[in-house]
Amino acid sequence: MAPEDSPNVRLTERYEERERREQVVRQARARLKQACRAAYQDIPGSSQQAAQSLGLSATTVRQLASDGEKGWREPSIATCRKIDEYLRRTTADPGLTALREEFDRAVLRLRAAEKALLAAESAAELAEAARDLYAGELESYLLALSESLGETQRWTPYQDLEQGFEQRKVKVAAGAPERDENGNPRYGPARAPFRGEVSWEQAVKHVPIAVLLADAGYGKTWLLRHHCRVLCERALQRLRAGADPETVEIPLWAHAADLARRWDEDLPPRDCVVRAAMMAPRARGFSPTAEFRGFLAGRVSAASTRVLVDACDEIFSDRLRGALGEALSWLGGLAAPSGLQLILTSRHAGYADPFRPGTAHRPRYYYLGILDEHQVRRLWARWFEFRSLPVPERRLDAVFAPGSPLSAFVCVPLIAAFCAWVAEDEAVEGTRAGLYGQVVRKFVAQVWKAGTRDAGNPAIVLRQDPARRSQVHAALEALAWDMAAGGPEWRDAVGAAESENVLAATGLPASAGVSRTWEVVRVVGILVPATSDETGSGESPLLWIHHSLHEYLAARRLVTRTEDELRELLADRAWLSREWGNVLDFALGLEAVPEHGDPRATRVLRDLATGGGDGLGWFATVFMTATDGVAPDRELWSPVIERTWRLQRAGFASLATVARVLALTPGSDPDALVPSLFARVSPGANVQELWDALAWSGPAGRAALAEVVRTGQVTAGALTALHRVDGQAAVAALRDRVAGGLPLSVDASPVLRELGDDRLGPLLGAYRAEPSSVGCAQSLGWTKLPRARAELMERLRRPDPDPLVRLAAVKGLFAWYGYEFDAEGLDLLVRLAASDPDADVGLQARVTLETVATGVPWVRERIGETLPRIHGALAEPPATSPGEIAAHLYPFNPATYGTLARLDPALVTGPVATALERLGEQALRGEVGDDPIVLIAGLLGPAFVDRAFQALHEAESPHLEHLALAVGELMPASPQAFEAMAVYAGRHPGLLVEAGLRAHGSDRAQRVLTLLRLLVSLEERRRKAVEIWAPTARALLLELPPAERREFRTLCAQVTVYLTDLLEPE
Repeated sequence: MAPEDSPNVRLTERYEERERREQVVRQARARLKQACRAAYQDIPGSSQQAAQSLGLSATTVRQLASDGEKGWREPSIATCRKIDEYLRRTTADPGLTALREEFDRAVLRLRAAEKALLAAESAAELAEAARDLYAGELESYLLALSESLGETQRWTPYQDLEQGFEQRKVKVAAGAPERDENGNPRYGPARAPFRGEVSWEQAVKHVPIAVLLADAGYGKTWLLRHHCRVLCERALQRLRAGADPETVEIPLWAHAADLARRWDEDLPPRDCVVRAAMMAPRARGFSPTAEFRGFLAGRVSAASTRVLVDACDEIFSDRLRGALGEALSWLGGLAAPSGLQLILTSRHAGYADPFRPGTAHRPRYYYLGILDEHQVRRLWARWFEFRSLPVPERRLDAVFAPGSPLSAFVCVPLIAAFCAWVAEDEAVEGTRAGLYGQVVRKFVAQVWKAGTRDAGNPAIVLRQDPARRSQVHAALEALAWDMAAGGPEWRDAVGAAESENVLAATGLPASAGVSRTWEVVRVVGILVPATSDETGSGESPLLWIHHSLHEYLAARRLVTRTEDELRELLADRAWLSREWGNVLDFALGLEAVPEHGDPRATRVLRDLATGGGDGLGWFATVFMTATDGVAPDRELWSPVIERTWRLQRAGFASLATVARVLALTPGSDPDALVPSLFARVSPGANVQELWDALAWSGPAGRAALAEVVRTGQVTAGALTALHRVDGQAAVAALRDRVAGGLPLSVDASPVLRELGDDRLGPLLGAYRAEPSSVGCAQSLGWTKLPRARAELMERLRRPDPDPLVRLAAVKGLFAWYGYEFDAEGLDLLVRLAASDPDADVGLQARVTLETVATGVPWVRERIGETLPRIHGALAEPPATSPGEIAAHLYPFNPATYGTLARLDPALVTGPVATALERLGEQALRGEVGDDPIVLIAGLLGPAFVDRAFQALHEAESPHLEHLALAVGELMPASPQAFEAMAVYAGRHPGLLVEAGLRAHGSDRAQRVLTLLRLLVSLEERRRKAVEIWAPTARALLLELPPAERREFRTLCAQVTVYLTDLLEPE
């Protein structure tokens, strides 16, 4: 079907309009003719006499009476007037003049319709010509782009991306990335309070600028490719239905490096974008004409254009990074809800936000979620289906075994794929280092598997060359080590020329006709080009297929260093370095194997962890969180365990971390560990910390945790902790709890789905027995079963004498939907929010709508027209008199915020000033939210801010969280504001204030100094303060450039020694 505004539709409409107007002309002519014949009969005498009397010719008069279509002519307007005037004096007015004027108007309208028809015919011809010119080439472009984006790595079984694609939800971040003192944006997962979890399609609907952030291997590129291919298919369907290419939604895909290089050329911005977008389809043989490039350039700013830019973190030149920033900023300026859409992907660590605060439409930031166990197993099932093999369950047993170190990593899609790949030939080893050894061997073996099967007889396989395989393995280790330690800082990318030199220096001979680099990129596949058009032999950067492979290979070379080399290297580079921390984790795993030999790296790390130079307990943390445990030598791990307990008591390490290291340490007693953990938890301690500790305390800890889930009264977080390390035990414990009719907590939601459909019966029965129970309603909603949704909706659609029943049902419905509301659920909530007779139900519906709308943009648009009514029910009409304003201000009430926002400072006198002062006192007691506090401070001025600083420093009330956040928002670059927030957080820790500390805009190094000064000012044991200040300082240090970060090492070490000695002197 053609679009309603297409040229062909317009042409049909013009034809129909002309026909209508022709009919009007015919009718007007018929009425005029009939009136003329009647007038002729009324004229006395002969036609000759009448003509003399009228001053007309006899022919004109006789024509009035003509009955033939050809013989009769419409009399002129002058003739009509003369006849009307003549007959008006003798008999009656025939009205010929009016009828002639009506006829003339009809003719004019007909001529206008004919002109419009001619224009439409021309437009249709032009549109048809444009379609003939662009439609075929546009279709070829879309097919080539989709085919190019469907490519998969040669080591996977998939012929097309969709075969291995697993759709996941994204978490919507609460705001834009923070900016450092130089205005450079940064974003880290620790500073990303989330608004909700929602499907990708829902999340990006109607969003002008979307930024998808995830670590390497999480599948962000696959998700963006999948999204682009969906857009390609939609466009192809419209083209094949005859749509005008001008109206088709067109995706433009570009790798960030391609876009940066094109932007660096002397071309108009639109041409740069189009040239970058042509790289992917060119790889599939598409060669655009100049006319087609011009057509796409004209579409760059169109409402139906989608620009998708992948891998914004994979730019390794300052010049090109600047060019990319300019390009994205320019595209961001074109983006709008009704215009161009821009979608980016990047790793967290490498993302530099190009969108300044003045950008018309601020981006939305999304975090890509990991896979759950069911999704991992579905991925494995598809993998082996395409290999035409049964799933080798026994070979994969080690991955999800209780307490398996692999279970936390396999939820990353690339790692899940690695496990399946290894399991094709052998059982997956139960350690991370062991798995990566298997993966690297699989990659190295690619060189011999390619082309070794005879085309006519697939059973014939050529022999492999073990010597060359060893050479390639050693060469890759050398390259990884050179990128890690060959320069002043760690490097994620290497130029192809440098790669060739390093590989050649190892003695690896080149294969006939290709370079060594080409072989490791195109045949082995463990390195990948950073751009879409790189061949592997040019100068563009190369990346490891996943950063963990780089770290593993560097660890293999690290464990061969001498002890002196290790001490110098690690002391200089490894402190508070994510990359070196991961290398050390692999090294500990490699040396934990008894046959490894001398565990030099473990010994050096032990000395660094237990010496006086371990600032903030970093080396001890790396040691005690070793994924695969440590070498079975008591002299190696015993001093670190003692050090770990001291750090934990001081607040530098969590109880869960201590439990983990003890559980993974050879010779430790798991049965003695559990009572020891309970004994060390003081009254009022963090219960979640205890659950996590028990989860990592071996079989005895997991058994104790399962009992808490089965029978405990306070279980929030316990099920999640157990499920993380032993999914089967968590499911069994939850089934017993449901059967026993005990209340559930929110963390039961994902585990409930694993119980099967029989889970509904007990929960539905409990809800029907006590429908006013919020817990029962939410438990029913968390099942996500259709019958549960129907039950909750029915409760909301009918009145109930108990007002708590429908209030509980609203909360249960939110538990069922989460952020994925459909039209039916949303309509019900809007109706409740706007007009429900029960005020509490309406309020709860409004709160739910607002919560969902913060994370799902299309919901905000959907309820946009209704929200004013919804909010209007919460507040009284705007006040006009001083007395009314004062009443709306104090005490704090639903009308206060709106009154503050509208309040003219000139009105702050008399009763208004008094009410505002009293409202300020409420704010200083923590009885007002942070947004109103910002407005209050703007009206009351510096005196109020000074008192807020004083209240935070005194920190007497535990309820000043909103005041602390407001101070940070009021003074985002002020070191004094940060210090006031930190002082308060040290006495009254909270997640929101901790997030505020990390996101504050003041100088990062200055914030670190403030936190270290607060730590060293402690004169008594205050573990909670250390638990807030030390991790925040550690997180800020990780964001500093390595050279600047190392300047803090000595000071951090001194602070750590001071605090541990303060509590327990040596």
